[in-house]
Amino acid sequence: MHIFIDESGIFKRSSTRAWAVSCVGALTIPDEALHNVLNDFHMLKKGWGTEHVEIKGSDLNEKEIADTISLLSRYDVLFEVIGIDFVTARRPFKYADIRKIFKEHFKFDQSHSNLGLQMVDILTNAIRRALDGRLSYNGWCDIGGVMAQPIRGEQHVIQMIELSEANMKTPIVIKPPYSQVIAHVDKLAKPLLLD
Repeated sequence: MHIFIDESGIFKRSSTRAWAVSCVGALTIPDEALHNVLNDFHMLKKGWGTEHVEIKGSDLNEKEIADTISLLSRYDVLFEVIGIDFVTARRPFKYADIRKIFKEHFKFDQSHSNLGLQMVDILTNAIRRALDGRLSYNGWCDIGGVMAQPIRGEQHVIQMIELSEANMKTPIVIKPPYSQVIAHVDKLAKPLLLD
């Protein structure tokens, strides 16, 4: 099993945008599929004329993102993402240095030479752009097909977390503009456990 992790966003409140969603995503590819997935993605990049160039999700158009999602949909891969809506964040928050936590268990690699990291970058960036309203429907509409339905009482495939005080007396109820994106992805997600 190979797990590729990437992030997308500024991870702070935006002074210029109404919604400031940042995301962390993980793409899991089984050992037996890795060679074929990486080879197919290499061929896809070759068709784009970017065979020897690092691909960043922020540089891709809707068709290129949709082509990547379509490629991954042919395999038994799983994409998971956590979104952080910084509009709801009221104060600075404490964080852990993830590099220290996972130093002994993860290999940190440069994305320019790692096709798995480039693919998770594309997916994570696509979700963030969709949630921020900066990626058209055609670019992200099938991404739910490489994601799993929520289990154990979770409400949505895309888990949104709020960085605010835990003891707030009156939570602010806002229907964010990305609620339609989350609902659509929920409909397409595959079951994690088969009957």
